[in-house]
Amino acid sequence: MLTPEGKSENITVLACRNAAGQFLPLVVIIKDVNKKHDYDDGLSSWSDTYMKQKSSYISSDLFIKWFAEHFFKHGASGKGILSVDGSSL
Repeated sequence: MLTPEGKSENITVLACRNAAGQFLPLVVIIKDVNKKHDYDDGLSSWSDTYMKQKSSYISSDLFIKWFAEHFFKHGASGKGILSVDGSSL
């Protein structure tokens, strides 16, 4: 992501796919205090943007928010397995 000053910033993208190959809408984590309307440009209407003040890396709190609010809202009903790759949470 490029800032208004032309500097680049890291972002984190939470992507989730089921065994049938269907993707849940994306969640993007951006380092900022206030969410700007253009942060959602290019994302589907079901996708979401989370703001984090000190970095764009996922934290335990944001993972729990994603799991409780996003995964259950858009995931399939019934039992399942969630496999997390590359996380130290």
